[in-house]
Amino acid sequence: MFAFAKKYSALLVSFFLCADLFGQMNPQYVAQVGGVSSCSVKRGQFLAQQGVAGKIKINSSHWESIPVDSFNLVVIRDTTTILNHHNIGNHFDPYLKSELQQLQINDRILIFSIYAHDYTKARVYLFPLEFAIE
Repeated sequence: MFAFAKKYSALLVSFFLCADLFGQMNPQYVAQVGGVSSCSVKRGQFLAQQGVAGKIKINSSHWESIPVDSFNLVVIRDTTTILNHHNIGNHFDPYLKSELQQLQINDRILIFSIYAHDYTKARVYLFPLEFAIE
């Protein structure tokens, strides 16, 4: 009996690990800047963006926009943090826009602690983003 329970619990743990991995690979909510979630991007292309967008998955091929309430943005140059900013709302605020003008090739932009609310007004967390300036 104990051997069966041991195998069963191992199977159950494997199932939950797979479900967790699938959930991460198939998220219900995503954040995007310029229609992409994370990538290498030209400096001018990133500067042309207005902010962070949130999306909710309605079905396998349909996504709807949801409002982003706030996010943090950090710019790293080599190993130094050159900007650390908490932004309220989905649009880059005027201070952030002016600071982003200092971006250089090889800078890394991290956008994290992205919070939005869905159609039921429930607060949701969106996965972080990373962009490399090329």
